[in-house]
Amino acid sequence: MTDLTALTATTTPLVTDIGYTVVDPTVTKLPRKVTWGDVANLFRTIAETLTGKSISLATNTITGTAAEFNTACSDDNFVYSSAGVIVSGGALGTPSSGTLTNCTELPLAGLAISAKTESFIISLSDETTVLGVASTTVPLATFRMPYAFVVTAVRASLRTAGTGAALITVDIHESGTSIMTTTKITIDATETTSTTAVTAPVLTDTALADDSLIELFLDLRDTDNVAKGLKVEIIGYQS
Repeated sequence: MTDLTALTATTTPLVTDIGYTVVDPTVTKLPRKVTWGDVANLFRTIAETLTGKSISLATNTITGTAAEFNTACSDDNFVYSSAGVIVSGGALGTPSSGTLTNCTELPLAGLAISAKTESFIISLSDETTVLGVASTTVPLATFRMPYAFVVTAVRASLRTAGTGAALITVDIHESGTSIMTTTKITIDATETTSTTAVTAPVLTDTALADDSLIELFLDLRDTDNVAKGLKVEIIGYQS
């Protein structure tokens, strides 16, 4: 029998030509034949899967475009991101764009803001007593931030609306300084929420540091002093 390595090589095999293969060479070692057409089909499938992508054996990554990776995350050793990165070993990189699905243990930086938005709701009075005396120097409530936080919005609400010329005005300080311009959170007369106020608050400090002191002030109360149940909401996400 002629040794395989001694045979004349052909560089242009036909799809019907036959090659020698061994099924499960480490265990069953079954000798079998395979046509070059079958081999070509195998490589065609691989090529279609990896079209437009590059493979790095050094970093165990496969990269491609967002469209090429528009697929759900795998729960095996490959994690897909629609930004075009597959990271081996179950560690997930942060995509620059696109949508991730069926993924676990995502880093905060990789989540859309809408997916990690939360809020702190602080009561500045009880539900039945009219609001106390306003003060720009004595806070009605204080607390320390449990973690670094990016503020996206602030608002206030009442259980009972105020009346009269003066607006309910609320200020929020971080470490002694207001996080807003001179345009604070206001609730218009006869209204119970700042979301309908004629003038919206303007934020100047949106990055609240971990463990920073937060103070909440009632700068101004309604002229008729009938407002009750004041609450303030700080909306945003952990950073």
